[in-house]
Amino acid sequence: MGDAGTMGTGRSLDIDLLRSFVLIVEERSFTRAAERVGRTQSAVSLQVQRLESLVGHRLIERGKGAGIRLTTQGDYLLERAGELLSLNDDILGSVGAGSLKRERNPADGSTGLDLPSLAVLPFRNARDEPKDFLAAGVVDSVIARLSRISWLVVAGTGSTVGLNERVDVRRVGRELNVRYVLQGSVRQAGRRVRISAQLLEAETRRHCWTADCDGVADDLFDFADQIADQIVGVLEPGLRRIETERTQRRPTDSLDAFGLYLRAFPLVEAQMPGKASQALPLLRRALELDPDYASAHALLAWCHELRFARGGYGKEDRESALLHAKTVLDGDTDDGTALVIAAFVTNLLAKEDEVALSTMERGLSMNPSSAIALHLCAQANALAGRRRSAVSLADQALRLSPTDGLSFQAHMALGEAALEEERFTDAASCFARAARSKPNFSTAYIYQAIALAQAGRASHASDRLARGYELEPGFSPRAFFEHDLNDSLRASLVAGAGRLGLAP
Repeated sequence: MGDAGTMGTGRSLDIDLLRSFVLIVEERSFTRAAERVGRTQSAVSLQVQRLESLVGHRLIERGKGAGIRLTTQGDYLLERAGELLSLNDDILGSVGAGSLKRERNPADGSTGLDLPSLAVLPFRNARDEPKDFLAAGVVDSVIARLSRISWLVVAGTGSTVGLNERVDVRRVGRELNVRYVLQGSVRQAGRRVRISAQLLEAETRRHCWTADCDGVADDLFDFADQIADQIVGVLEPGLRRIETERTQRRPTDSLDAFGLYLRAFPLVEAQMPGKASQALPLLRRALELDPDYASAHALLAWCHELRFARGGYGKEDRESALLHAKTVLDGDTDDGTALVIAAFVTNLLAKEDEVALSTMERGLSMNPSSAIALHLCAQANALAGRRRSAVSLADQALRLSPTDGLSFQAHMALGEAALEEERFTDAASCFARAARSKPNFSTAYIYQAIALAQAGRASHASDRLARGYELEPGFSPRAFFEHDLNDSLRASLVAGAGRLGLAP
């Protein structure tokens, strides 16, 4: 690369990236800077990564416990960034531009954002009432929940004041510099209410996602929160899939850390060791770009756990899983989903139920509408023998996000709770639903065969067991001892395996 005086030659620096960089230096903290711009710490960290990628130099040294320290190139950029930001604000103030307006690349119209961005328009009341407190409450609750998603930039409520569902979404996208627009409407019949929502890609006006949510509005505040949970519970995984598809159309070497994370996620979501192995180089590359990226560390931990549990119980995989999980747990991340995944892996491998479950609860509280967090918390509670919590979380997860790629975890949790309570037929049905949800997940078939054997129907279990071994030829009941299962669940699994002639 050239020296500091030639940084950024031939490239365009996004004003928003510079503003976050300056705030980090002023506050001496990523966390406090994130609070000032109304974003998550992970989002601000990714902005710095993007800025460093554009200039071709490391700008901030991130030593543990050492605070913020600028490199030589960082000092150079800081000296000039203040002048540029001041000029930008003067220009925008003069022409009355919105607070989220940013520079655009005139060649391709792109926003320069690392993360997907979204604006929520005011929801329309079908009766055209000028003051619809329910519609406004739902929008506020949706924005609040979307803002907890670490990888999503959400325009504040003030940015969309005066807009409505009839406005041209392409204009909204360009003026607010967002990739997606969420619209909605409210219809009431007595106490019954239906909220309809749709997500559109701003530039193309393409419909990406639609949902209808029904309920009874006895308490407007509670109802608004419940509807917002339903909308966000389905929208988050749906938007993640859409963004993943975007990364598939780009060469790997052009992706930033977030793009690499998206490319790796469906491989980890497959929950089998071969796919997990394919995700490893993507996540390692993400950490080369951003060593502190909590989401990448969490997924790497999960990859190694999958390789350990379903790929031969290699010591190195177990150690790597716990190491990456510990990196997340020991950090100060505000990414609740990353925290839940890291604690989930720790719970499986380190036999630290109370600490791990407490951490998972904390992660879920950061993003209560996260489908990933809900499904994994349900499974972790089931494995720990907390059947009531497991069933409650699983029911909530399946109600909010029934088609999520990890919904099989909730079905597994319900099956494990039933297995412990010796409701073996119910357990077999739950494991069958898990298998339908994740057809290539070997454990669902093996557990279904065990539940059928426990129900006295071992002759009906052979095809399920054969399918499980086809997917995981190396399966052994040793798995019941390698993972941290409560004694009652382990005993039932071992007894059922014995009925099938399986020895540890």
